[in-house]
Amino acid sequence: VTADGRLIHADATQNPDLFWALRGGGGNFGVVTSFEFKLHPIEPELMLCGPAYPEERANEIIPLWRDFMQTAPDRLSGLAEFSTLPDDPSIPEHARGRRVLALAHVYDGPADEGERVVAPLRSFGEPLVDFSGRMPYRTIQSLYDGLFPKGRDRCYWKSTYLSRLDDEAIGEITVRMAKRPSEMTFASIWKFGGFVQRVAADETAFGDRSMPFMLSLDAIWPGADEDDANIGWVRSFWQDVQRYSTGRLYLNFPGHGEGADLVRDALGAEAYARLAKIKHRYDPDNLFRLNQNILPMH
Repeated sequence: VTADGRLIHADATQNPDLFWALRGGGGNFGVVTSFEFKLHPIEPELMLCGPAYPEERANEIIPLWRDFMQTAPDRLSGLAEFSTLPDDPSIPEHARGRRVLALAHVYDGPADEGERVVAPLRSFGEPLVDFSGRMPYRTIQSLYDGLFPKGRDRCYWKSTYLSRLDDEAIGEITVRMAKRPSEMTFASIWKFGGFVQRVAADETAFGDRSMPFMLSLDAIWPGADEDDANIGWVRSFWQDVQRYSTGRLYLNFPGHGEGADLVRDALGAEAYARLAKIKHRYDPDNLFRLNQNILPMH
């Protein structure tokens, strides 16, 4: 539904400009009332890989993980995550409250095959705890739900695509994470490649997909009196790792209140200019603006 109340359909042949814009341009163009998805078969159970190593070994573990993922099969997706295990009965007692580097991956294929593929990730020395196992896809999708009850936490996050993840970058990230002001905070290094990079840069508004890694910084804390410390920590961290960055960020993890250039930086100047023209066509008065906003090009 567009700003002037029209109900329209967008696909590769009907309103293709809008179809292009919606795949990466956010909620700038209207209210989507229904989607059509192409479904893909999936195994009844998938292999979840979840070893958590002591965080003090991060400078050792991350290079091993990075090198493994360079040649990993496309069916394996995942990330390396700095976090603090909660003081919760679901966590083995010896690991509660410990800072860890977790290697979280899912293999989209037969579970037996997946277990063999992820075995090296579970063998970088002795994990503090290993959450690996076979489980249905829907169970995997809901694993984090209980850790983030609605309305409990205050949050602020930013991201940047990394052009490199060498030992210098790893060291910078590790040092910064050691100084995080909240134990609820986590940071993830996402590995990109495979099917993600087989979509051409101009095929969707998302743009270039050649980045090898993304770093997301997710600060979480309990009270407003800690806002400045946590937001400041993320912004300072983000600024310091820009020398390892492609110069772009992920639009879903942009930060907040950073200024008008944020969306342009996320999408790239060429894609942003094209989106601004499409925005003018479908929403010239910028009705849909409570988002990662694209200003209409008049």
